[in-house]
Amino acid sequence: MTKIMLRIFVGIGLMTYSGKIKKYKFVESVWRDRIVSKLMSLDRNHKSKNYRFRSSSEYSSYLIFDFFKSVALFLITFISYLLIPVTMSYGETLEGFNSAELYTVKINTRIKYPFFEDSRLSRSGAGFLVDRKRGWIVTNAHVSTRNPLKTSIKFKNQKKFDAQLIYVDPYLDLAIIKIPLKNIPLKVVEANLSCEFTAKIGHPVGAFGHPFSLSFTGTRGIVSGYNLKNGRRMIQTDAPINKGNSGGALIDLSSGSVIGINTSGYSKKDTEGIGFALPIKFVCRILDLLRQGVDPSPAKLYVELSNDPDEDTGLNVVKTYNSNWPLKVGDKIIRTKSMENTEKFETLNDFIFSMRTNFSHNEVVIESKGVEKIVSLKVEKIPKILERKGLFISGVNIGPLKERDHSIEPYSENLSIYDVKRGSEASSSGFRSFDRVISVDGKSIKNLKELEKYARNTMKKENASIRFLIYRQKGSYRTNSQYKLIDLKLEEIKLIQYKK
Repeated sequence: MTKIMLRIFVGIGLMTYSGKIKKYKFVESVWRDRIVSKLMSLDRNHKSKNYRFRSSSEYSSYLIFDFFKSVALFLITFISYLLIPVTMSYGETLEGFNSAELYTVKINTRIKYPFFEDSRLSRSGAGFLVDRKRGWIVTNAHVSTRNPLKTSIKFKNQKKFDAQLIYVDPYLDLAIIKIPLKNIPLKVVEANLSCEFTAKIGHPVGAFGHPFSLSFTGTRGIVSGYNLKNGRRMIQTDAPINKGNSGGALIDLSSGSVIGINTSGYSKKDTEGIGFALPIKFVCRILDLLRQGVDPSPAKLYVELSNDPDEDTGLNVVKTYNSNWPLKVGDKIIRTKSMENTEKFETLNDFIFSMRTNFSHNEVVIESKGVEKIVSLKVEKIPKILERKGLFISGVNIGPLKERDHSIEPYSENLSIYDVKRGSEASSSGFRSFDRVISVDGKSIKNLKELEKYARNTMKKENASIRFLIYRQKGSYRTNSQYKLIDLKLEEIKLIQYKK
């Protein structure tokens, strides 16, 4: 409001001075014909603006002086008008970062039994409050991890407290943490999410977080692009995003609202000013579904899709894995039935976003042999990350891992190696992540319950060990597969699952 009033005031000033200039131009053009003759008939003691004019030439000089004075005032006012946006942008920057100090938190996690996406260590990053009534904090999944032993949260100038992980997305680098309402300070505000924001190159933005443990720090830059990274549509920015910024807010400095989640950046050794943020519109959709009590997990994909040749866009069906979806190789997915005819999916990210729904089927428009038609696709959710289980045996974490191409992958129904602890018995024995378990002591075991029962019974024996036959995708003599026998001494057995 202050900015608008100031512009109006300056605008009035500009019109006033513009009027003066027009006036003096007119006077200058007709003074010989009218003004001078009139002046000569006036009394010698005539006064004008406290000046005594003795001749028409003296009064003409005064008019010229006053004209240039008005021009100078006009230029000063115009320059001030141009400087207003600069001054106000500083104020908006300050306001955006001041708000970020209130809704931003510092997150510390410790993980002991990781799955394949994480590693065994402590993590630190940022997050921000998006729902005060529910106590929801948004951050990156690589900050929260998928199976943390402990998660702690800290607002600025407040003490740390424990929190609970309630959702981790299988596709996006996104997690939602729930904190006790009693631990939210009175002065804390929710982040204002700009769910409809469209990134425009050059738009001023700020990144807020804790880079290199410099707590509650803001940096600024611009939107550099809206590009694909690992198949996901991301906001590219030159605002510095360093270690510790992950999970923090990317702020629209013109409005103070949040437009993205700081996610990653290229190595500073090789690049300068290339960082990425997850667009907040994807987060808004997930939050809306959670508030409705609907699982926001993405749907399973029963096809393999490729972009158009030499393009980053397009959804062409190049492989089908089963008959769950009425799609054939050569079909092209265009849009959902509810979208406008002028709209269409550009990337896999757009398609997956549209499949986050509370309906059992989603109607989409496809192009098949040059003809558009509508087909109904079954919506079946990917299993929840936080319900995943594993079995920790002597340093190796084992569990089910079923990918969408399991129908063409060997031993895809078998248990997989999630993680191998460094320095453990399993590590020295030669286990590797993503190995597939074919058999245990010659027995085919394909679920955790059977493996746990067998391992615990065997452990009762003195110096107990079991022999694994594993399959590994690794080049060997004229083959892409490797089979290996591994003996594992039984030292510790523990069932792994995130405890809410």
